Amino acid sequence: MIVASVQCSFAGKTFSPAQWKAMMLQACGMIIVQYDPCKGGGVYTGLAYFCLCLGTVITAISAARNEYLIKNYTISLNVQNAVLYAGGVFFNLLAFTCIPNPNSSAEIGFFDGYDNVLAIGVVCSNAFIGLAITAVYKYGDAVVKCIASDITAVLLIIVSVIFFSLKSSLTLWCGVFVVVFAVHLYVDASQTSAPPPRAKESAPTRKGVELSNMIGKKADTAAEPLGAEEDDYDDVQAAESGSLIRK
Repeated sequence: MIVASVQCSFAGKTFSPAQWKAMMLQACGMIIVQYDPCKGGGVYTGLAYFCLCLGTVITAISAARNEYLIKNYTISLNVQNAVLYAGGVFFNLLAFTCIPNPNSSAEIGFFDGYDNVLAIGVVCSNAFIGLAITAVYKYGDAVVKCIASDITAVLLIIVSVIFFSLKSSLTLWCGVFVVVFAVHLYVDASQTSAPPPRAKESAPTRKGVELSNMIGKKADTAAEPLGAEEDDYDDVQAAESGSLIRK
């Protein structure tokens, strides 16, 4: 919903009322998932939710900006990825240089830890995820990317409950159901509001061009005698009128 608000404010994008209702319902589902009935409040502390909201706003602005850059500049996806994520490299270098590490007093190099296979796997996974997200921005929009993230979160919850003994509650499953139902409503509203695709016009074939040229030539040939007959008829009328005048 924050991504949609940013797009409406700065990119001029519009959403149907049904889509807004689906996004509001989805936000309510995410709030229900975070509610703990035993505590009578959220699962985490207020500071954690503040940081989460701040990160959500920054992510929404970045997603809207990335979609605008990708859809309004005719360059390849690889070049767009290099330009977009160069900013991430810059900010990471800036944070590594200016912010001290609170967990250790020892100096750690920027590339320390990359000799681990798991670290290399995480880097490769993030690279493929970045390519997939860029393709979503190119052929979809940032809201679709957020919907895909919500579906991923729902699947992770289900997998964690089944295989990792995650403690579930009634509110958790109610929130999951609300999120899935909201996604269904948004997709259905998008298909309803989208205009039908136009039929593609087939390119003219060689035989079709030759046939149209032959028809045009025949029409010109048929028009020439008709024009000559009209000229002869005009001459005859002029001669008759002249003879009548002399008489």
